[in-house]
Amino acid sequence: MNEPDSARPDRPWPPSTVGLWTAEPFDPADPTDAGSPNYYVGKAVWWAEQVMRADFARADQLIQATVRAGSDAEIDSLSDRAERIAARWRDRDDGLGRAWNHAIDAREDWRRAPAVMHRLLESLEADIVDPDRAPVLGIELRNLLHTRELAGHGIWLPRETGFETRSTPGAAASIIEAALPTGAVARSDLTYPPTDRGIPGADEHAPDEGAGR
Repeated sequence: MNEPDSARPDRPWPPSTVGLWTAEPFDPADPTDAGSPNYYVGKAVWWAEQVMRADFARADQLIQATVRAGSDAEIDSLSDRAERIAARWRDRDDGLGRAWNHAIDAREDWRRAPAVMHRLLESLEADIVDPDRAPVLGIELRNLLHTRELAGHGIWLPRETGFETRSTPGAAASIIEAALPTGAVARSDLTYPPTDRGIPGADEHAPDEGAGR
């Protein structure tokens, strides 16, 4: 699938990302809240990605909370909130939508086969040093780091921001599948185009005060 002009890195900031904010409130004073865009400063590379990652984390928290819910009504409420958040991103016809959907698959891979995913990240360490050898894109690598943390298998440090380079289709999936049981298929294939470099306004940030909308 070709990248829409509005989401290509050599085009202006996509109009649909201007003024983008989180789906649910967050505490800007809490540096540990993964549901805050501020949590991804130094990790994500532009504001819209910070918002997307904050929403992804909040939706994940809500889904995990259903396990501890005390009633069907509470489960429904939590599930509805998570669904409203997901609906903002998964059907977007741009790189952010593809990043969201890939992150869902990567999260499942971390929960299903964490040892395999750790080996995948280790195999990419040389690529971070030598981007010319990189089989994945920066936003894809950041998805692996983000979902690893959400799955409880590591901490995403600000220095692990990833890189942007050309993609080798299916490279990461083939690494995962090589270590999975026969017939198993990796979900996170890491093959979509870059969308987060060279976009005017990438250094802009929403106001420091106030809750998400």
